[in-house]
Amino acid sequence: MRKPYRVILIAAACVLLGMLAVRGLPSRPARPLSESGAIAEEPTRKTPDVALQLQDAFTRVSNQVSPAVVSITTEQEIKPRARKNPHPFMNPDEQGENPLDDMFRRFFEYENPEGNGGSQKRMSLGSGIIIDAAGHVLTNAHVIEGADEITVHVNTDKFSDSFKAKVIGRDDKTDVAVLQISSTQPLPSARFGDSDKLAAGQWVVAIGNPFGFDHTVTVGVISALGRGGILDPGRYENFIQTDAAINPGNSGGPLVNIDGDVIGINTAIFTRSMGYMGIGFAIPANMAKRVADDLIRFGKVQRPWLGVGIQDLDPEKAKHFNMPAKVGVLVSQIYKGSPAESAGLERGDVVKSVDGISVSSVRDLQQKILLKKIGDTVRLDFVRNGVNQSCTVKLREIPAELNKVETEGGEEKEPEHQEVTLDELGLKFRALTSDETGDYDLQDGQGVRVIGVRRDGLASEAGVRTGDVILEINNRVVTDINDLSKVYGKTRAGQTILLLVLRNSNSFYVTLEKK
Repeated sequence: MRKPYRVILIAAACVLLGMLAVRGLPSRPARPLSESGAIAEEPTRKTPDVALQLQDAFTRVSNQVSPAVVSITTEQEIKPRARKNPHPFMNPDEQGENPLDDMFRRFFEYENPEGNGGSQKRMSLGSGIIIDAAGHVLTNAHVIEGADEITVHVNTDKFSDSFKAKVIGRDDKTDVAVLQISSTQPLPSARFGDSDKLAAGQWVVAIGNPFGFDHTVTVGVISALGRGGILDPGRYENFIQTDAAINPGNSGGPLVNIDGDVIGINTAIFTRSMGYMGIGFAIPANMAKRVADDLIRFGKVQRPWLGVGIQDLDPEKAKHFNMPAKVGVLVSQIYKGSPAESAGLERGDVVKSVDGISVSSVRDLQQKILLKKIGDTVRLDFVRNGVNQSCTVKLREIPAELNKVETEGGEEKEPEHQEVTLDELGLKFRALTSDETGDYDLQDGQGVRVIGVRRDGLASEAGVRTGDVILEINNRVVTDINDLSKVYGKTRAGQTILLLVLRNSNSFYVTLEKK
């Protein structure tokens, strides 16, 4: 019974093969013959369309933006210093008493022999970007720092020329400067994009003059956003990190997206070799453009002021305020007469968003306020004692005295006063004097002064310093020295203690764990 089935299957297969043979099987095309009759070589495969499209995009960006990228040369006159070497026969304790000193001095003193007694010129190179038809050039403040003369070199397909530049303004806090050149030829200018819409992984192109090689184009991606703590303290840093090659001379040049929009101004690199190591930083375009507009209009940056001292909400602090870590920013100080005080914000509030956009760090909140204008009204959503609340704040210009980075004072002479030591914290205290209470605008009896910190103590590990004033412990106001001991005694081992500390007129929270 099985043989007939086999015959049928074989017959069906033969019929199917026959039909395919008649219709034509899909087959590899025959390789052509050469004139000699030999089989010709297979043609090289074409480049994938997506690669060609990406290549065309980079080329288009380069052609579009490069004409507006300029090279900046600065000159600084270095004045000679008199280098006075005492002659070998002069007794340092008897200078001027020996009548032979004047004679010997002529032979053994000299002035800057490397410069033949004259001044020297120090030259530096950087990059910039023309931002409008009026000839304003955006660059880094550090590119023109100390310059006596600034030359901007423009090189386009239509003309190439050099211009003496005028400094319109500079802002060291953001490392932004604006120059201006005057040309009889129409000047190209760059188009700015929205740096708030960037994301890690997006393509970017850096254009500049590394090591003097003008209009150098490098390609990479955005590696990270919101980088800070890179350069000097007191600066506003919210850098774009990129792996597009940035080298000395790229400073001030544009970082461009694949659409040809300037989304950053290259400003710094992380390096151990003084060259490219895959980590570069750029100022976000929104911040750079905002600062540049102020410098052009007012000659200075008009910074809006909220009037709060703020801190990141780390896990220890979050526990005390019953908040998730890194969800919002902790208010540690309200400045008297500030917009925040008028709006009703209080110390201990946790700000969660600005105009509906969430904030998760001090830097995040700072940037959102700094991008506003004086007179703007912003809505803040915050949490107070576990309750969600909101308020509107009308921003004012930051007072001049607060627009400076505060420096720590030297050692102070402590007045005679009763001293108390709390060994558990490793601190020695005294009550505030009436003068100190007035200076800090505190109520009588409020706060205690730290006059000693044991190096191996809990407070030292938390960052408390001599001279600090302790205002609160675990959200309770400290009215006398005994308050600290009482609250500390009621805290169980392993629990965290929250201290509100006043330093240089600024208050902030610190946490330490009871052992």
